[in-house]
Amino acid sequence: MTNDNHTRRIAEAQVIDASLTLVKAAGWTIEKDATIALPDDFWNYLYVPEASVLLVPTTSDPRTLRATVSTGVRAARSDALVLSVMRSADGLPQMSALVCQWSMLGAHWYGPHLPWVAPDGGIWLVPDHRAPIDAQPSFCLGGDALDHRQAPFSNQIDHRRGLATARDLIRHAMEG
Repeated sequence: MTNDNHTRRIAEAQVIDASLTLVKAAGWTIEKDATIALPDDFWNYLYVPEASVLLVPTTSDPRTLRATVSTGVRAARSDALVLSVMRSADGLPQMSALVCQWSMLGAHWYGPHLPWVAPDGGIWLVPDHRAPIDAQPSFCLGGDALDHRQAPFSNQIDHRRGLATARDLIRHAMEG
């Protein structure tokens, strides 16, 4: 195995670990024998039946997957979270998510978003404050659907606290 293959395999394992940690923190389960019928192109998508969400862990630039994921969302008639792990400014692992919501009118994209943990332990996806995007909704995970919500924090201190807590949660999962 070459160094590039080894590095890629480690990155793939890390994004899967981070994705499963997010699912567990949300109180969701992954349906191994999903009843949704997707073409073979989507073999690596995970399905969360409680929220009708496809999870798409990736080591690629998530923006390059929009067309493919939009096709999967339309076929499954469900939403999707495209999950990746990058490095934060301080060099620590940071999960990022793009949210794709399905509707009869098409696929609607939001993000990038970052995991955020509320004081009560609830897990959210909040807009990445570094992204050059105007107003974006937040999403509370753990319910039965991905609904637009206002930001769950009231000030920057709480915002930073929730982001740090989520980063720690993901980092500990990846360190195993």
